[in-house]
Amino acid sequence: MVVAVYLICFVVISVWLWVRSRRLMPPVVPGALPLIGHMHRFLGLESIWNTIEETSKFSLENGGISILKICEHNVYMLTDPDLSLMAFNISLNKMFLYHFTKDLMGNGLVTSDAQTWKIHRKLINPAFNQQVLNSFINEMNVQSKWLVSELSTKLGKSVNVRKPLIKFTMNITSRISLGLNAEDQTLIDKDYAHAFEVLSVIYYERGTKPWLHVPFIFNRSALKRKQDKLTETLTNILNPFKPLLNHLLYLADEQNAFSDTEIREHLNTFVIAAYDTSTVSLTLLLMMIGWHKGVQERVYNEIQEVLNNEDRDFTKNDLPKLVYLEAVIKETLRCYPTIPIIGRQVDVDMKLGKYTIPAGSSCGVSLHGIHRHPMWGPDADQFNPDRWLDPGRLPNLANAFVAFGVGKRYCIGKSFSHLNILPKWLQVRLQGASGSIPGSDEVLLDFFRLFENVLVVARSLEMCPVYGNRLTAHNIRDVQYRIFEFLSVSLSIHVSGLNSKIIAWIYFKGDG
Repeated sequence: MVVAVYLICFVVISVWLWVRSRRLMPPVVPGALPLIGHMHRFLGLESIWNTIEETSKFSLENGGISILKICEHNVYMLTDPDLSLMAFNISLNKMFLYHFTKDLMGNGLVTSDAQTWKIHRKLINPAFNQQVLNSFINEMNVQSKWLVSELSTKLGKSVNVRKPLIKFTMNITSRISLGLNAEDQTLIDKDYAHAFEVLSVIYYERGTKPWLHVPFIFNRSALKRKQDKLTETLTNILNPFKPLLNHLLYLADEQNAFSDTEIREHLNTFVIAAYDTSTVSLTLLLMMIGWHKGVQERVYNEIQEVLNNEDRDFTKNDLPKLVYLEAVIKETLRCYPTIPIIGRQVDVDMKLGKYTIPAGSSCGVSLHGIHRHPMWGPDADQFNPDRWLDPGRLPNLANAFVAFGVGKRYCIGKSFSHLNILPKWLQVRLQGASGSIPGSDEVLLDFFRLFENVLVVARSLEMCPVYGNRLTAHNIRDVQYRIFEFLSVSLSIHVSGLNSKIIAWIYFKGDG
């Protein structure tokens, strides 16, 4: 009898502990399958954005935390800004998916382990202070004039903005960080850019195929051999330019802080990060300004006022006065962060609210989700730059705007990114060219679903997977991302309760 009582108590306690442990686990995003979890949601380009959107929404509806499963590995997805900040200040090591780029970026700031990152970040920070960044303005003005000249030949015509924007971004990045001349620039524009774009396809394929996550399998695959060859190509291109960032070289020579390999890894990181994110941000910025004629006019009028209607270059003293333009840039980045989700490895048990996140799991922050949090107000899903002009309308949280990351390990190029974007649109608009999308006055956009039904028409065999991957992250459908040209777009948009189709182009036209 006593044994039976003990046995019953043991069973009851075991069941209670099991139920309690289940109750204390965040809810799992719907759609997980046995063994593979949610991986099937990432196998098609069409479903990528739906998964990001649905996961973000589900997390917001469940206290800002949920579980996304990569096979049997739990990724705790966060959309609560306070929980995100707490988690990312504790967990500084990057999630395992970032390791797929280690062959190229090595111990660069994006992929290095926490201890290496702390040391290198402290050493590199002075190279990104405001005084140094201000010295880049002249080069940005020069390249902005080139962009204006390039686009001015397309007035009144459709134009593939990707090509000039990529060249513009690469020109600025490589000349500032590498100190290249025009002859060297051609090598970066063609060979380096092409090699990295092909590499991005490999990273994408490996990330979406669970069996390639296993090093034993991937290291014996054709993709690995191709990756090694391309990585060697990029290394050989950068080798002649090792004396490039004076600050890095000073640290290497005087303090023995960096090896030649580490310098190359940091430079790869700088160039690739700027090339990838800046080009997409610029495209989206032009798209938003082109779609909102009222916004476009206000930007133009502010520029004219700051420059006193003079035809001159911008100076460091002009930039703080461009308040509305910066609001437009921030709102574009809020609505469409170029990297919608970032991830970290959880190294120690971590208490987040009522949940304990176990060591060995991963933690992801949906930047897209935080930017749709109710703290942004009832119009969180809408593009509205005016919210940035009234402090009372902004969330009372320093970590509400996370376009450049969360916590201590935020993007080191944050200031550079703003500076990099500013002169581009200024010079284009100043010279009498403006972006526009036909029919925009008649379309009431739901910006949360802006790219839901986008068809990009293939026009060439040009490789552009970096650009393609970022846009497909916003759910561009029916497009082979390896061979498309962002030229003609067919949007299916919900207008006044009816499904209506318009044809839209990103193009530049004279003010007439």
